[in-house]
Amino acid sequence: MHGKSPELDRKIICTFVASGSQLGEDEFYIFKRGWLQGYFAEHYKGGASPQNVKSFHCAIWRRDMAAHLGKWRTITNKFKVRAGF
Repeated sequence: MHGKSPELDRKIICTFVASGSQLGEDEFYIFKRGWLQGYFAEHYKGGASPQNVKSFHCAIWRRDMAAHLGKWRTITNKFKVRAGF
């Protein structure tokens, strides 16, 4: 990790899905890529060198994304649509 890339489009919307074991139990975490970049810049400490130095692998806990659970407004505001949620 070498800090934040100024070339990154921070406004792109990301959706992480935690699959539930039953229909309707899936959890959707919705945020802008800029938030994710900031999160990893702040929290990623790295560890042993990866086997593949070109890897972009990283991990994030659900608890750290909790504020973004079901944030459908991130999408509806971006595309100026009304949602019936």
